Amino acid sequence: YQRRVHGGSKQENVADKHLAQQVSGDSAVEKQENVPSNEISDKEHAIRQRAFAAVVASFVASAAAMPLHWIYDTEKIKNLAGAQPEFFNPPSCPFYQYPLGAQTPYGQANLVILDVLSSMKDFEPQALVEAYWQYYGPGGACYVISANSSLCYHDASTRGFVRHYKGGRKTYPDCGAQDDQANALAHMVPVVARYAGDPILPRKVEEVIRATQNVDRAVTFGLSGARILERVILGSDGKTAVKETIEELKKTGSADAGSLASRLEQVLSREGQNHLQIVSAVGSACEYPYNLVTGSHLITTAGNSYVDAVRQVILAGGDSASRAIFVGAVVGAQAGADAIPADWSSRTSGYEDIVAKARRLVELRPSA
Repeated sequence: YQRRVHGGSKQENVADKHLAQQVSGDSAVEKQENVPSNEISDKEHAIRQRAFAAVVASFVASAAAMPLHWIYDTEKIKNLAGAQPEFFNPPSCPFYQYPLGAQTPYGQANLVILDVLSSMKDFEPQALVEAYWQYYGPGGACYVISANSSLCYHDASTRGFVRHYKGGRKTYPDCGAQDDQANALAHMVPVVARYAGDPILPRKVEEVIRATQNVDRAVTFGLSGARILERVILGSDGKTAVKETIEELKKTGSADAGSLASRLEQVLSREGQNHLQIVSAVGSACEYPYNLVTGSHLITTAGNSYVDAVRQVILAGGDSASRAIFVGAVVGAQAGADAIPADWSSRTSGYEDIVAKARRLVELRPSA
């Protein structure tokens, strides 16, 4: 494609190779320059590269974590998988049996979000509600019946959403469940990739969250993670992004936000502890706000080491999936799409479709 730089006539020709093409070495994506960026500034071009990387890295991390998801015995994980637990075969999650390479339940929901956000110029939350219903409701690809319950797991917020919609509560936000768990942290990733730097980002994150989790604390949960990811997509490093988000939370006046800021500060003070130690101390379950707190600690220490960060998440056990999506997105944005190993992308089901939709998503960002 051709990329015209604002403020001059110089044009840069870049081969528009398919972003899912695997190349020699460890990179799953040949070069980040392959994201189309006609008529945008250098700054926005770099932002789109990081936003694209965040989305793709989050889905690959979800697939990598799926086989050992929701195993709380870390010794069992270590004995099963050793130091390289990604894409463990056979998949051994005790709550669902998905084929190797599939997304976790959080990742499945994010595929619905990505599909809607990448296909709408003007996103409206009711469109996401209807897409969720088409996917999770009767006749949908992920409608839970006795024959496929182990192949399409419905967590608490999904069950609540389906129950509400069936019962006539079909409109946003009344359809959302009374649930504040880690779905909110995972579901914000595609939203931030599209709207990072836009003043409407908080409203769009809230709309996506409330479609299935219509409680204030879920919004605070997801939006706190979104602010960290947004800062990295806009060019910050992970450690600075976490610290600046803590200061922002302190200024909101919200009791929930203030409590989150305090918990994040406390965990960041444990600089000498590794991720497994932090997760063991803070908590590894889906409940608010464990994975935001533990994931943020890892983000401050991981640097650009995407592979190591995802492995640490899986080895720490519990709800490793939402934590992997959050950490994978942030570290992936910082490290770039070429930090995703080719053998990881090749084992992620639907990878090429994810790449194509991630490209369309970032192309919908305003030119700047």
